[in-house]
Amino acid sequence: MENKSIKIDYAASENNSNQSHDATETKNSSISTPSAPPDDTTVVQPLTKTRVFQNFFLIWLDLNVDESNDDYCSLLAQLRRVINTIIIFNDINRCIQFLTKTIDEKAFMIVSDCIGQYVVSQIHQMSQLDSVYVFCSNRLVREQWTKDWSKVKGVFTDVVPICELLKKAVRQFDYASVPISFGQSSYVKDQKLNQLDQSFMYTQMLKEILFEINYSKDCVSDFTAYCREQCVNQSSAAHFLDNFETEYYLKGPAWWYTYPGFIFSMLNRALRNQEVDTIIKMGFFVRDLHEQIKELHKEQFIFEQVTDDECILFTVYRGQGMTQADFSKMLETKGGLLSFNNFLSTSQDRAVCSALAESNADDPNLIGVVFEINIDTSIETAPFANLGGVSYFRSQESEILFSMHTVFRICEIEQINNEARVWIVKLTLTKDNDPQLSALTERIREETEGVTGWHRLGELLIRLARHDKAEEIYMTLLNVESVEYDKAYLYHQLGQIKNHQGNYAAAISFHGKAIRSRQNTLSPNNPDMAFAYSKLGEVFEKMGECTQALFCYDRAHDVYQRILSPDDLNLAASFNKIASVHSSLANYSKALSFYRKALEIQEKRLPSIHPFLSVTYNNIGYVYRNMGDYSKGIYFYERARHIDEKSLPPNHPELAASYSNIGTVYYALGNYSKALSFHEQANEIYTKSLSSNHPNLAMSYSNIGSVYEKMGNYSQALLFHEKALRIYQATLPPTHELLAICNNNIGSVYQSLGDYAKALSFYETELEIEKISLSPSHPSLAISYNNIGSAYYHMGDYSKALLYHEEAYEIFQETLASDHPDLATFHNSMGVIYEKLEDATKSLYHHEKALEIRNKTFPPNHPSIATCYNNIATVYDNMGKYFQALSFYEKVLEIHQTSLSSNDLILASSYDNIGQVHNKIGNHSNALSYWERALELAKCSLPTDHPDLQRYEKNVAYARKQVINNSASSE
Repeated sequence: MENKSIKIDYAASENNSNQSHDATETKNSSISTPSAPPDDTTVVQPLTKTRVFQNFFLIWLDLNVDESNDDYCSLLAQLRRVINTIIIFNDINRCIQFLTKTIDEKAFMIVSDCIGQYVVSQIHQMSQLDSVYVFCSNRLVREQWTKDWSKVKGVFTDVVPICELLKKAVRQFDYASVPISFGQSSYVKDQKLNQLDQSFMYTQMLKEILFEINYSKDCVSDFTAYCREQCVNQSSAAHFLDNFETEYYLKGPAWWYTYPGFIFSMLNRALRNQEVDTIIKMGFFVRDLHEQIKELHKEQFIFEQVTDDECILFTVYRGQGMTQADFSKMLETKGGLLSFNNFLSTSQDRAVCSALAESNADDPNLIGVVFEINIDTSIETAPFANLGGVSYFRSQESEILFSMHTVFRICEIEQINNEARVWIVKLTLTKDNDPQLSALTERIREETEGVTGWHRLGELLIRLARHDKAEEIYMTLLNVESVEYDKAYLYHQLGQIKNHQGNYAAAISFHGKAIRSRQNTLSPNNPDMAFAYSKLGEVFEKMGECTQALFCYDRAHDVYQRILSPDDLNLAASFNKIASVHSSLANYSKALSFYRKALEIQEKRLPSIHPFLSVTYNNIGYVYRNMGDYSKGIYFYERARHIDEKSLPPNHPELAASYSNIGTVYYALGNYSKALSFHEQANEIYTKSLSSNHPNLAMSYSNIGSVYEKMGNYSQALLFHEKALRIYQATLPPTHELLAICNNNIGSVYQSLGDYAKALSFYETELEIEKISLSPSHPSLAISYNNIGSAYYHMGDYSKALLYHEEAYEIFQETLASDHPDLATFHNSMGVIYEKLEDATKSLYHHEKALEIRNKTFPPNHPSIATCYNNIATVYDNMGKYFQALSFYEKVLEIHQTSLSSNDLILASSYDNIGQVHNKIGNHSNALSYWERALELAKCSLPTDHPDLQRYEKNVAYARKQVINNSASSE
């Protein structure tokens, strides 16, 4: 729910009216594919590249490309045996532009000798570039310059040695990119070493579900068809896929996993980047490979044990490169747990692994690591097996392959021969696990139970916010389902998905179908009926239909109270939902009462890092923030963030909501740089995880716009608020409260820019919407009256301004505590109006009341306290008490200089006010100094016809004239 705060009050001589509404989502408990190239994995001057199933691709830059040449085609064929995706350029600039935009993959490059030196100088620093191979006809002539560039691996006249080097580089990169979960380093100091990050849990659960799905006989052909869609017109890929489809069962999954095609890289990339669509398509392969490893493990190890107590001890090795970030995490986690979230390839040949680690250390971005893994076969964790007889390489490599999610303990981390960039890490296989994460995993297993593996997969995908993929699964299940009761479940799931996607009309349609299906088979007091009404209520709440939402929630709650135990989690969810509506209606005491009831049940029944606890903490924080108790608000928001960061994937929308909520508190506290940082983190997640017109993305834009306005960057503020408005207009009913808030925010920016007529137009649109959608005593209406009064004040119509402020005050007295920050803002506004009406006594009374409230609420250097000082100074100024006025103006400037950016226009107002007082007491040189500072700032931000800019110019001209006259008089 987006919340709006009162318009920051204006001062007689200070342009301080820079309010906008901060947005907070209250949370209810409840990759792009580039287009394919035109021909065979090669593109001449491409705009986009093919989907890369490997973690890397090869660029060949040659100004004289001749694809019809047989020799050239032969070279490409040899290279494609190593790297599937080859992209060819005959234009240097387009090649560099393409490489610059590459983010998720590593690039290898072959460049012709005639342009190599120039091209390398332009791209060598790019982190996405792994290595460069110079191809030429005369090696001796061109080799010297390459010694200056570490990524250039040599000059070659034949493609064969390039292929050999690429094989080595590809293997190194694949090994280095295997996803790893480390123990939570922030807990190591507390000896909480048996912890793993949340990615371990979600990939483990995904694996478990994939193992229990009954795959159709067409799963292999479905997978190859999926690959062909992504690799249009790629002959090398097509040849590989043809073989895979016809010979998969003949050769077995281990053979294909070790074959130098793209299966290993594709699975590795999908697991690392959580590309759920690819993981699902490869589900049959993951299950088959796991089962093959299990069978081999029984043959090779379990049957060799004479007794149950006897075990086999042996050591395997793995050489790879690690990024500095991952290596640092591992150092911090020494003594704790580590898991490879993929199948793990190891060898019994230490020398080979050491050489691989040392070669990785040559890359300045990597640390070479040899994992020495001690195995006790009596420990029954993930199985492992020697692939000597079943791999593509047969007996050439002594490869031991572990199944997914094998957990190890990090025992020792040591440098090898004092080499700073090569280390040995000693691991032991362990059955230990993170007890906290295990409890959460078990709980979420229960919550994602389903009739089949496909049903469970859909539930998990909703948890992971992969709504499009979940929708695809449930629609497929719906098309084959004939039982009405089971159809109701699918309708309900699809309704949830549409709600998350922001498509509320479709959500209501699906939930309505679910209710009608269940009404035919269930009694009104069945918990499934209550659940259906509860979910329908969630959609109405998102649409701003609070009355209908509360009706649905109350109907569900009546059923739950009759049939459930007092500590049932469904009852807690029901309390949460009812509280959320009361929060939207500004019934904060009622909302807190229901939230506390929900929290009491959840803290008793759920693991301490369960996401539902985060939801409730966020909701309580939201209420406290709206009540003006920012310390309690941020306390609960931080508790929610702590849970979200431990229990959710890094790009989950709920984590974004936590960041956003914390940002709104820092916004309210005047810490705009911190607020912007949190809102930008939220926006980054929303952009990745939500559709481009999702309302939560619009909220994020509003939040960023509000902060930019406070920081004086009005063009950026307007840009983000208008983005939000476009989304709301496309997705919400015309009377939704969020549309009102968005109109207010845009009006606020125009007011800051001095366009008061335009500001008034947006404020009046806001008020029209709120009169329809809100109760007559809702605080948001008071804010709207206040803001319209603010616009009339700046237009010089003080009688109308007073009228609207009095309307606001009636509502504030009814709904706000006597020390609420918004009430302080109102007092300041009233004080300024009475000043304009020449009632100094009433004016000073209101300003001092505002200062009294803000001194209780805000830190001493808060901008709002500066506003109070400024307005009190103005009253003294108008009363002719100039030295008292100057004292307060200087307090204002002191706060502004510590809390605002150096180019903020509010600073210009402070300089102007101090200049005015110095001018009145005859100190024209000081007046000139301050007015010149004001003018300098105004020129940077205001249009030439802005009244403030024109006034500053006149003041400077006047002061200069006075200084000259005074100088002449003294002579």
